[in-house]
Amino acid sequence: MKTSLLPVFAFHPDPHGTGQVKQRPTVCVCCGQARGFIYVGTVFSKEPLDEKLCPWCIADGTAHKKHNALFCDPSDFYAAPNTPLIPQEEIHEVSQKTPGFAGWQQPTWLHHCGHACMFLGAASQEILRRHRSMLEPQIRQELCPKDKDEAHFQQLYNSIDTDTETVAWLFRCRICAQLRTYVDFP
Repeated sequence: MKTSLLPVFAFHPDPHGTGQVKQRPTVCVCCGQARGFIYVGTVFSKEPLDEKLCPWCIADGTAHKKHNALFCDPSDFYAAPNTPLIPQEEIHEVSQKTPGFAGWQQPTWLHHCGHACMFLGAASQEILRRHRSMLEPQIRQELCPKDKDEAHFQQLYNSIDTDTETVAWLFRCRICAQLRTYVDFP
């Protein structure tokens, strides 16, 4: 359920539901307020900011301005140096003003149709079953592109869930609504 008290993030519409914003009385290092919610996802910064930023200071860019904090790696959106795959303003919005997410490996923000996708969180087995025709080929390409052992792939595919070590991060294209995913594991 979306928490209506939080700021609106176009590229991460439910950061509380995805577990990247938690209800906590922590005082934010940017605004000095305890607003009842704190960001617990990945922060790229020279200073330790883990679980010290409120969603409002992320949304208005204060966390980036004051601490040079980034919430995803902007290089995810470049084919080569100085060659962006998506509009520059979206790169700034996602990396500087949108809650990211914490994963086993460094998180990667997906894009599609020339734009950044919306982050939806970890895909459950129910979602993987419901959208199998769309998601399975993406996961197969990533996990076993040359592996012809169907039983091995199915074992890997069935191990993905929200409460296991193997997670499929789910995104939705803001243009065509196609679901996009990639697998993250230790």
